Amino acid sequence: KGLFYIKDVDWGDGSPKEFTSEPEQIDEEKALYHAYTKHGIFEVTGLILRKKIDSAGDEVGVAHTKKFKLRMAIN
Repeated sequence: KGLFYIKDVDWGDGSPKEFTSEPEQIDEEKALYHAYTKHGIFEVTGLILRKKIDSAGDEVGVAHTKKFKLRMAIN
């Protein structure tokens, strides 16, 4: 229902963090992309937020925040 957002994504390659000032809305249809210039093992970190809505369907705040970490090897 469009309630999930991603914020403060660190791609693990020394590039600047993305989505630091404004969270990016995500869902099953949305893909985030990053181009790595070197091969290696990278650790992607960030925050996932779930917004809270009231009975009228208006956003009233953040219901849950979760840190994530993904390790991947790029050949």
